[in-house]
Amino acid sequence: MATVVLQTASKFAEKMNSIITFSVFALGLTMLFLCIGTWYFFFWSEPKQTRFEDEAECQKIIGRQDCEAKLKSTWVKARAIPNQRLVTAFGIHNAFTTFDDGYRARFQKDAAQKLRLTDLWSWKHLANFARELLSKSLQTKLNRGEIPLVPLVQSLVLKIVISAMFDLNPFTLNDDTVSDLAHQINELWLESKLSPMNGARIRYLKSGLEENLGKIFPGQSLEPERTPMNLILPAYETMWRVVFRCFLEVAFRNPATAPTFRQALVRYLERSTAVQFEKASDKDPVSVSCIVSEALRLYPPTKRIFRKFPKKLGWGGETVVADIEACQRDSDIWGSQSLEFLPSRWIGLSKSARKSTKSFMPFGGDLFKCPAKEEFGPMMIGLLVAALVHGISKDNGWALNNDEIWDGQGPLPPLDSSREAYHSLSILRRRED
Repeated sequence: MATVVLQTASKFAEKMNSIITFSVFALGLTMLFLCIGTWYFFFWSEPKQTRFEDEAECQKIIGRQDCEAKLKSTWVKARAIPNQRLVTAFGIHNAFTTFDDGYRARFQKDAAQKLRLTDLWSWKHLANFARELLSKSLQTKLNRGEIPLVPLVQSLVLKIVISAMFDLNPFTLNDDTVSDLAHQINELWLESKLSPMNGARIRYLKSGLEENLGKIFPGQSLEPERTPMNLILPAYETMWRVVFRCFLEVAFRNPATAPTFRQALVRYLERSTAVQFEKASDKDPVSVSCIVSEALRLYPPTKRIFRKFPKKLGWGGETVVADIEACQRDSDIWGSQSLEFLPSRWIGLSKSARKSTKSFMPFGGDLFKCPAKEEFGPMMIGLLVAALVHGISKDNGWALNNDEIWDGQGPLPPLDSSREAYHSLSILRRRED
């Protein structure tokens, strides 16, 4: 009897051990899946986003002028959260990434000071520099046949931006260094948009970027609060794409009206003043200001603005997106030709009238007014487009290597506004008959 009891107890114990072992295994597996799921949710999965295209919501998201002062710090944080990807990619700490409203205000004030041109760095000097830099670059590359257009424009814009903001002689900047830096900025920006980001790729590109920054700014600290990228990134990265597309529109598209646009731009290059920027006449009613305003409307520097607000502000704690590009192309606001490059739509509008157009918001909202909004940004875009038109257009024997930007018939759709577009586009000299 005792033996039977012992055998039964032994079998029961074995079963219990099996059950316990299986339970522990199942619990461990469950915890593993929970950990993986949590990790995926925070680091791999796309955060929930709601996109808005209407004027009122876009204005509200980017920061209206009538926003309560007590909520300003909330807007600062709402902007900083989505922009932490730029901290990872570029190692920066500026007005776009900080959670501190005091630091944001000081940074914007310093940036505005950098954008005030002096007698040494006047618009006249910048115009001459841009024209000479482009001429030199074309002469250097002409014997290579076709010249890739994107890196040519990127290098010109980056050289002028660095020169104007850091008081550097643009002719001392090494072409290869600047070209590499421009490429690395573009690639890092694209990588920073991925979810998840490729850490190894980011580190590789960032290392090259810092090496090139060291060549341009020897001895300069690259710590987050002191790196030159704090100013270069917002000034250059968005500007070059507007310059590039505006140039294509006036140099190789719109054959009926583009010659008039080019003439206005060349006059502005010869006399680069605020008066000439706005100047129009009965004979030539389209000013450079009209051309630039239309480029900023159709191809805004920042296509979409991201914010992550707390639940108390009514967006449910999710990431909200102001689709500036869609708003500025809305046919209900801009008419049946909203998708066409039409500088004449700005004829007769004063500078103050353009500023008060609520559906026109290429430089963000009044709460975080871009320091370049008033003068530097628009006039610099006009100057760089003018330099490109002066050096490269159909008028002086240049052609594109293909017709992907112009079908030659009917109203033209907008150019592709993505950062990856047109990297295969090149220019070449036409042979004389």
